[in-house]
Amino acid sequence: ELAGPPPTELIPSITTADYHQAVREHLSSADDWIARATSRQPGSYTVLTAGRGLYTLRMGEHASKARTAAWMREQYPEWVDLLDRALAWRIMPEDQELTAKDRADI
Repeated sequence: ELAGPPPTELIPSITTADYHQAVREHLSSADDWIARATSRQPGSYTVLTAGRGLYTLRMGEHASKARTAAWMREQYPEWVDLLDRALAWRIMPEDQELTAKDRADI
């Protein structure tokens, strides 16, 4: 159980437009995420976070990475293999290096 005032008393709310702008700015650094991703768990972050950002900007709302991956599977069938790998990487008990194919696909 958390103690203290509700988060809404500590953190001011932002407009939807401001939130979408922050998502755009975060997505603009995706090349940096890819460059820094040397293993599969950061690769998963890159793929799923980019998908979540795309979902947010297209659908106008925030959603979980799992929900956005399901949406992306329907919208972008050409990315299904990469999405499946990213979801599996996310829960790997031990991280592994990205293969050349992984890096190219990301």
